[in-house]
Amino acid sequence: MKIVSLLDTMSIHMGCTYLSDLRFLSIDQHKKLAEILRHLPAEAFDLREWNDALYYLTREMGPGTNAEETRNALIEWLLKH
Repeated sequence: MKIVSLLDTMSIHMGCTYLSDLRFLSIDQHKKLAEILRHLPAEAFDLREWNDALYYLTREMGPGTNAEETRNALIEWLLKH
């Protein structure tokens, strides 16, 4: 059984052809992705995956110390950009 990563999960939900398409979402798509992440339990992925997703999208935010905090930081960033 193959386990899908957080970034792959986000890409699938957003209908991206390539993972890199996540970095080029519109403001409305950011809002949609934030809503998807709000309904995704933080414990569904480990802290490393949340930190990887946060850095991949923001290229500026440092790692969080727990999955919930990092998920919330990612959601807040998406809503502001």
